[in-house]
Amino acid sequence: MSSRPFGIIGLFVIISLCCCAVFWIVDHSIEILSDLRRGYCSSNPFLTRVDCCYSTSTTTSAYRIHCDDWKSWSTIWKSDDANDITGYAIYVLSSFVCCVLAAYLVTKCQTFTGSSGITEIRLILGGFEHKPLLEPQLLLTRLIGVILSVGGGLSLGSEGPMVHISCCIANIYWNLFQSNIKLDVTKKEVLTAASSIAIAVAFNAPIAGVIFTLEETSPCFLGRSMLFSLACSVFSCVLFQFLDVGQHFEVSYTFAVHTFETPGFVLLGIICGIFGSFLVTLNSFISTKIFSWRKQTVVQRTRSIIEVGILSLISSFIRYWNPYTRSNQPHLLDHLFSECATVNERDWHGLCSQHLVFQEIWLLTTAAMIIFILTALIYGSVLPGEVITPALCIGACLGRAWGIFIQHIQYVNSDLLIFGQCRTTNRCITPGVYAMVGAASLVCSVTHTPLTIIILMFELTGQLHYTLPLLLGVLASKVISERIQKLSIWDSYTKIWSYPHIDIHKELTEFIPKESFKNITAASLMIGSNTGLSWAHEQQLKDHFMSIIVIETRNHTINDILNLCEKNVFYGYPIITTKNERYLVGYIKRNDLIKRIHHSLGSDDFNKNTFVSFQNRTLLDNDERILINQSFIDLSDLVDTAPMLIEWSTPFQRLYDIFKLLSLQYVMVMSHGKFCGILKRKDVLNYLKEHEQSLYVNSTTRRNGQQQESQEMFELHLES
Repeated sequence: MSSRPFGIIGLFVIISLCCCAVFWIVDHSIEILSDLRRGYCSSNPFLTRVDCCYSTSTTTSAYRIHCDDWKSWSTIWKSDDANDITGYAIYVLSSFVCCVLAAYLVTKCQTFTGSSGITEIRLILGGFEHKPLLEPQLLLTRLIGVILSVGGGLSLGSEGPMVHISCCIANIYWNLFQSNIKLDVTKKEVLTAASSIAIAVAFNAPIAGVIFTLEETSPCFLGRSMLFSLACSVFSCVLFQFLDVGQHFEVSYTFAVHTFETPGFVLLGIICGIFGSFLVTLNSFISTKIFSWRKQTVVQRTRSIIEVGILSLISSFIRYWNPYTRSNQPHLLDHLFSECATVNERDWHGLCSQHLVFQEIWLLTTAAMIIFILTALIYGSVLPGEVITPALCIGACLGRAWGIFIQHIQYVNSDLLIFGQCRTTNRCITPGVYAMVGAASLVCSVTHTPLTIIILMFELTGQLHYTLPLLLGVLASKVISERIQKLSIWDSYTKIWSYPHIDIHKELTEFIPKESFKNITAASLMIGSNTGLSWAHEQQLKDHFMSIIVIETRNHTINDILNLCEKNVFYGYPIITTKNERYLVGYIKRNDLIKRIHHSLGSDDFNKNTFVSFQNRTLLDNDERILINQSFIDLSDLVDTAPMLIEWSTPFQRLYDIFKLLSLQYVMVMSHGKFCGILKRKDVLNYLKEHEQSLYVNSTTRRNGQQQESQEMFELHLES
C-alpha cells in the first residue's frame, strides 16, 4: 500500500519534468527560428535576440532597447533600411522553407498532427478511445511540426500542440507505471493533469491551467483531479522559470482606471466579441468551402503542401511591411501591454508618441486585420498550431488602438467636466490596460472560456487592480459572441470533422425541442424506430439481437476468432453465454483481442486450433472444463465484465445524460436481465444530427411556403 502513493507522486513528477524539458525545447527553438528570419547575434549565432541582448544589458527588458550585438541581415550587405530588399528576401524565403518542410513532414508521417490538439484531447477525455492519437510517433511529428510552423512566422500559437504533446508524454509514462505499480489513479486523471501543465507552462499561469481543464477539457472533474492538476501546474511553472529566466513578462501601471472609462471598456468588449465571432465563422467557412480537402480524413499531400506554401508566402509578404506584425507574437504582446511611463524604453515604433497618434492607430488597426485574415486562412490547415496567441495579438492591437484614441480625446479636451479626474496630469489614461482587456475579450469570444481568460490575464500581467474593466470587457464579449456564433473554435472543428463529442455545457433541449425525443427510448433508438416500444414489441428486440455480432463463451478456437474479427470490423464485441440464454458476460475490444492472439501465436505452445476462454477457469462448468483441459488461451483479463447496463425503456433524455456525464463509449441494452443490443456514443450524436437537419429543412420549407403565400396575396391585391 505504501508504494502506491509514492508511485503516483513519482508519475506526476516525471511527467512534469519531461513536459517542462520538451516545452523549453519548443519555446526556444521557435524563438531562435523567428529571430533568425530577421537577423543574428554577432557574439553567438545560436542565441535569440533576447538572450543576446540580455547578457549585455542591465535592464530586464532587453529586447525593448537597441542592442549592438544583434545584427539584422541588411547590415551584412550594407542595405538601406528604407529599401531592405535583402532582409525582405530572407524573411520570405525562410518562412516558405520552414512551413513547406513542416507540411511535408506532417503529411508524410501522421494524419492527426495538423491543427490544434485541444480538440482531440477533449475528445479523449470525453470518453472516445483512439490509441493513434497518443502514440509516441505522433508526439515527435507534432513537436517538429509546431516548431517549424510557428517559428516560420505563421499566425499560429503553440498552446494546443503543447496540450497534445503533454498528453502523449503522460500516456507513455502511465502505461509504464501501470504495468509495474498498481496505481490508485485513472488514466483520465493523468491526462487531465497533463493538459493543465501545457496551458500553465505556455503562459506561466498555473491556476489558469487548472481552470482550463475544468472549463473546457474534462467533463467530470473530481476534487482529486483538481489537486493533481494544481500540483503539476505549480511544480511545472516553478521548474520552467528556472529554465527560462527573463522570458515571461510582467507589466505595472501607474494610473488607476477612472469612472468615465467604463463605457469604453464595454464598447471594446463588444467590438472584440464581434471580431472573435466573425473569426470563428470565417475560419469554418474557409475550411469547409474553400479548402474542402481539410475535412477529409486522409490528407492529400500535394494539395496540403501547395496550400501551406502559398499561405506562407502570402503571410510573409504582408507581415513584413507592418512593424507590429513583423515582430514575434510574445514580444508584440509585451509592447502592447506596456505603459508609456518610460518613453526611452517603451516608445517602440512610435507607440507612445503624442505626435503620431492617428498613424499609430492606423498601423495597429491594420496589424489587427492582417493577423485576423491570416489566422482565418491558416488555422485548420495541415500544420499544427493554436488560435489563442493570434487572438491575443488581434485583441491587443484593437485594444491599444482604442486606448490611444481615448487617450488622445482626453489629452485634447482635458478641460471638459467628464475628464475632471485627470486635471492633475495630462496623461491619466493607460492604453496598455485597453490592450489587456481587448486581448482577453477577443480570446473569450473565440474559445468561449471566460473564467480561464480572466485568470490567465491576471497571472500573465500580474495586475489584480484592473478586475472591473477586465470583467466588463470579457462579459460583454461573451454575450455578443454567443449571439452571433454559438460555437467556439474547437466546437466548430469538432462539427467539421464529425468527432463523436458531446458538449458538456449544453442541455439536450438546446439541440432539439422536447417534442422530438419525448417518446424515444433506448430500444427505439437502437432499432431505428421513431416511437417508443411497448411490451408488445418484445419480438423486435429479439430480432435485433439476432443481427448483432456477438461472441459466445464456448467452443471457439483462435482461427474462429480471427475470422470473426476479419469479417466484422467493429470497436468491440459483446460476449454472452449462448444465443439462447442471452446472458451477458462482458465486452471485449477488437484491437486488444487481436493483439493478444497474435502475441500468443508467437509461442510454440499455441496454434490456430487452440481454444480460447473468455471466462475465469473456475467459473466454467464441468463440460467446458473437460473440453479445454489440455491447453487454452485465457482472455478473461481483456473482458470488461462490468459495462454500463441500461434497460430498454430508458428515456432518451437520461441516455443523453449518461453519455455526457460519464464519458462512456458504449452502453449495453438489457431486457429482463437478457442482452438485447448495444448503443454507442455515435448513435446518440447521429440522432441529434439527423433531427437538427430535419428541423432546419422543415423550418426552411415552412418559411419559404409562408413567403410564397404572402407573395401571391400581394399580387392578388395589386390585381384588384
